Formats: sequence, structure tokens, C-alpha cells
Amino acid sequence: MIVLERSNFGIAKNKLVSGALLLTLSTILLKITGLIYKIPMLSILGAEGMGYFNSAYELYTLIVSAATAGLPVSLSVLLSDALAKGDAERARKIDRTALFLCFFAGTIGSLLLAFFAKTFARMIGSPGALYSILSICPTLFFSCISAAYRGSFQGRSKMAPTALSQLAEALLKLFFGLLFASLFQKNGMSVEKCAAGAGFGLSLGSALTCFGLALAKKRTSFIKGRPLAKRSGETSQILRDLARISLPITLGVTLTGATRILDMAMILRRLQSIGMDASAANRVYGGYTTLALSVFGLLPSLVNSISLPLVPLLSAAAATGDREREEELVHEGFRLIALFAIPGAIGITAFSEEILSFLFSGQTEAVSLAAPLLSCLGISSFLSCMIGGIQSILHARKIVIRPLLIMLFGALVKSVSAYVLIGNPNIAILGAPASTFLCNLFVTILGLSLVLKNGYREPRARVFFLPLLSSAGSIALVCLLFQPILRSVLSQKLLFVCELFLFAILYFGLSFLSGSLKKTDFLPGGLLHLQKSAKNAAK
Repeated sequence: MIVLERSNFGIAKNKLVSGALLLTLSTILLKITGLIYKIPMLSILGAEGMGYFNSAYELYTLIVSAATAGLPVSLSVLLSDALAKGDAERARKIDRTALFLCFFAGTIGSLLLAFFAKTFARMIGSPGALYSILSICPTLFFSCISAAYRGSFQGRSKMAPTALSQLAEALLKLFFGLLFASLFQKNGMSVEKCAAGAGFGLSLGSALTCFGLALAKKRTSFIKGRPLAKRSGETSQILRDLARISLPITLGVTLTGATRILDMAMILRRLQSIGMDASAANRVYGGYTTLALSVFGLLPSLVNSISLPLVPLLSAAAATGDREREEELVHEGFRLIALFAIPGAIGITAFSEEILSFLFSGQTEAVSLAAPLLSCLGISSFLSCMIGGIQSILHARKIVIRPLLIMLFGALVKSVSAYVLIGNPNIAILGAPASTFLCNLFVTILGLSLVLKNGYREPRARVFFLPLLSSAGSIALVCLLFQPILRSVLSQKLLFVCELFLFAILYFGLSFLSGSLKKTDFLPGGLLHLQKSAKNAAK
């Protein structure tokens, strides 16, 4: 029987920190790869072609979320519960049931996307996106299967397969996406078909990643053993448990995806309603999504690296009734979120133009359009990070209905505010990031109040105040002390790199001095300790 003892809380903290560190490093590399992908892709397709590709990708994201969004979380929760109680037989059955569900969902979702591709393209006001939508259909199937494999590893607090597979998938998509788009362009195909070439690259990369995850799972011990014993009604109970947790989460994520689709259609149509033609509106939308939203999405992705290991650890603590351990894990989660999100949000807001100019050099027009939009999104990125952490805490406690209602309210706020603001010629596209901020603000406030109502203590003020103080001090030192000296001797690009490096060094130094960053966060033996502790936890 696996017993989660109070004396082993240090092990759980190390699992959270080391798992978060591994996924964070992977996510940084993943996002760098994504940006590397978009820079040459923007040169090949232009803002218009990226608009077609991004439109198709948003539809893919919506359907894949509807198919699998809640399943990895529910799989992680149920597996950690079963293993915490020592029921390895049930854990294996949960694995197989989830894989079957993902196979079924992926098949139906891919067929649905292909069959209604033309209808979807008309609905969003971008008929040129039809070929991109069709080319991306196979990606959905393979992504669903991969989600089941990753959820299985995460439920056992094995974050390496998730981290490595995501990075491998990004690299494969980068290679094949650029290859096909470039080949289509060299053969004189239209911009719509060149955008579809990038979609073919995504499908091939997803297929190879899914195959790699299947091989990795076959080599692990947790799927081996004697044939599964038949327990009356257990499979149906597992299906009910998976549905009870995953369906509300899926609805919430699907709602978020549907909101993005509505935003896409609304932005394109509302921009045309204030005088832009369809091509100009698509260029504006392509610049907003390819440049501003790409950088904006970095921070929430990093926080997801904290949320993934937090869910099974909290779920296991709740399964054994260890309330003190839950409280400390929640505190650690908020501390790590603040440590990453606050300096990132401030940096994005303060250096939006420098960031985009560095990443997308040569795209002067697109950068000048996207820089103020990214600056407006800066504070929203911190709120998105908080939302991710809050939802992980609630999902680990199997609280899924009320977060869904909160997301519904946030979607309503976003849609109404976006419609009003974008339709004002004096605001136009700036209404898109403004509506995102209003939505995230309301969802964060309501979500945090729900966490407190479920008995958790309010996050300590110093958890947020100290990173804020360290961030402000670091930016002030860089701008007032170092920038005037470096500006006279360095080019614009080198100046930005030096400023970023100095900001990071100063921030981590001040964070150590203030106590918000701890020496134990970077123990070199953290991952080894995690592996050994899993073997020695049985009594």
C-alpha cells in the first residue's frame, strides 16, 4: 500500500519543483522553436497567408480541445488516486479505457473537421482558409492519441515523456511545415495552398510524435503484467469517473476555444464594418495572431509547466486526507507562478516593440502594428497564468462545474467588450487585447474566491509583492544605469539582448536576496531524488 506521509512532504515539494523545472525548460525550448517556425513562415506566406493558416489552426484547436481537453487531467487525477491507494490493477484499466476514448474522439473529430471544412471557412469570413483546414485534419487524430499517452505519464508524475515529446513535435512541425510551404511556393502555388502546405507539415509531425509516445509507453513497466482481472462493473465505473471530471473541463476549454473562434470571426467582420476590405482585415488579424499573441502565449505555457505536476500531487494528497500537505503545495504553486509570471508580464509590457523587432526583424509594418497590441496584452498574460494555476488546484480537488460557470461568464464579458470596442474606429484592433484583459480579470477574481471558499488559505501577499518589487527594481536599474551606457556602443539588437540578460541576472539576484527564490528550487539532485522517492514510498 502506498502511503503519503506528512514527513514526506519535502518529497512532494521536490516533485512539484523538479517537475515544473523540467517542463519549464522544455516549454522555453518549445516556444523558441515555435517562434523560429513563425519567423521564416511569415516571410514565405506573408501576413495574409499566416491569417489563413492561423484561422485553420484555431478551428483545429477548438475541436481537439472538445475531443480531449479534459481527458488528460481526469486521467492524471484518477491514476494518482489509484496509485496513492496502491491499486495498480485499476490504474492499468484506467490507462486502456482512456486510450480507447481518445482513439474514438480523434476519429470523429477529424472526420467532422474535414466534412464541414467549407462551412467553417465561410462562417469565419475567410474562404481562403479552406485548404489549410483540410490539410490540418489528420493532426487532430494523432493529437488525441498523444493526449492519452501524456496523461498516463503525468498521472504517475513522469513529466519527461511529456516534455520531450512536445519538444520533438515542435521540431518536426517546424521542419516539415517549412519544407512543404517552401516547396508549394517554389511550384508557383497560390498563397492559400502554400498555407495548406504548412498544415501538411503539422500533420506529419504529429503522426511521428504519436508513434514515438506509443513506443515510449511500451517500454515502461506500468503497462506490463498479467492479463487484467475482470471486476464486475469496473470499466463502466471508470468511464463514469472519467466523464464526471473530464466533461466539465472539456466544456470549459471548448468554450475558450469557441470564444477564440468567435473573436476571430468578430475581429475580421468588425474590422470590415469600420471600412477595411477583407484582405486588409486578414493582414491585421494575421499580424495580431502571429506576432502579438505568439509572445503573449509564452507565459501561460510556462505556468502550465507548473500546473501539470501540481494536479497529481494535490490529488494524491487529497486522496489520503493530508490537508496540511495540500495547503503547502498550493502555496508552492502560487509562489512559482508569481516567480515566473510577474517579471514576464512587466517585461512584455515595457519592451513589446524591442521583443517583436528582435524576433521579426525585416517585418517593420507588422511589428509597428503588433507592438502596441502586445503591450496591452502584457498584464493579461499574468492573469492568464493565475487562471491556469487556479484551475489546476480546483481540478485536483475534482471541482469542475463552478470553474466552467466562471469561464462562461468570462466568455460573455470578452465577447461583448470585443464587439463594442473593435467596432469603434478610434479603437479598432486594440479592442481585442482590451477585451482579453477584462475577461481574464473577472475570471481570476472569481476563480480565486472559489479557491478560498474551498478552505484554502489566501495566498500570502509577499508571494506576489516580492517578485513585483524585484522586477521593478531590475527594470529601473537596466533603464537608468546600464541602458545609457550601452546604447552608445551597441547596435539595436545587441542592446536588447544585453538588456534582457542584465534584467534576468538582476531579477534572480534580487529574488534570492528577498527570499522569493530559494536555493532548494535548483537542487541538482532534485530529479534523481524524485525517482528514488517513488520506489521507496511503499510500506
